[in-house]
Amino acid sequence: MYHVILSPKAHRFLAILAYYVVLQAAPATAYLLPGQTAPRFTLADLQGKWVDSALLSPRQLVILYFFDMDARSSLEGLSALNQLARQHRSEIAVYGVSASLRDQIVEYLRKSGMTLQVLLDTAQVRNLYHAHQLLPVACLIGEGGKVLEYFQGGGKGMEMSLSAAVRRELDKRRREAQPSSPAKGHAATPPKKSPQTVGRILDEKEF
Repeated sequence: MYHVILSPKAHRFLAILAYYVVLQAAPATAYLLPGQTAPRFTLADLQGKWVDSALLSPRQLVILYFFDMDARSSLEGLSALNQLARQHRSEIAVYGVSASLRDQIVEYLRKSGMTLQVLLDTAQVRNLYHAHQLLPVACLIGEGGKVLEYFQGGGKGMEMSLSAAVRRELDKRRREAQPSSPAKGHAATPPKKSPQTVGRILDEKEF
């Protein structure tokens, strides 16, 4: 058995090398967590109208969908998202966000018949939402601009999970909006009897 004796300088070199190997292997946190405040932004849509995320209606759920026109999974997700937007038109606000060419997006929406509102990402908002490497990305935002759910990667699994999260949150809001009912197990308070009614009951008991 042989023992290799290294100099202090060699030890330091190997320690630094091991550190960088581990650093490269460890995945970085590349997503937003539920409860975080969604990054604010202002972008223009396909018609040149500016949209400020801070001014979106608090009564609606907001879905931001970051996509790439050259990715098949992104386009499939757009179709599913368009259907979701139509089903819950008054309850959710859906925005596609893309750095793809405007003319390419306009032509695709025209041919597909989609009415989805798309924002042109000219300010690299995708970086704030960690949507610059793995696309598509969907972020569900609730009251107070808080992130409710965050999905990456596309596919049927993502589409189903996003749809389920929307239904779950909408059901929760509907329950909270309903007037509260008396708790089970507690009898309703009987109406107060007038003096005349009480006297008639006493007379009946005497006979």
